[in-house]
Amino acid sequence: MGERSMTHYNQSYMDSHQVSVISGQSPVEWHHAIYKRNKNIPELNAKENLLPLTHDEHLWFEAHGYEARCRAWLMKCQEFGLEHMTRWHDELPMKTKERF
Repeated sequence: MGERSMTHYNQSYMDSHQVSVISGQSPVEWHHAIYKRNKNIPELNAKENLLPLTHDEHLWFEAHGYEARCRAWLMKCQEFGLEHMTRWHDELPMKTKERF
């Protein structure tokens, strides 16, 4: 992800997560965990929807669609708790949402 797009994300969260949540390695690329940012909804750039990954891990998540989103949902639930993630998800301003 290029430098120009970094200002659209939760910078303090990104600064505190400088290694991959999977392998603990760096450098980190940021992946939208559950929903892609192309929906033009600022809430999708929240810490609840960002995963720090290595380049190879990022490629895996990009290639595995629903399986990857389910894995990301579980990872974010471990980080923030199911209740918090469910509330965040339910408050998204989107008409159609996937359930995990």
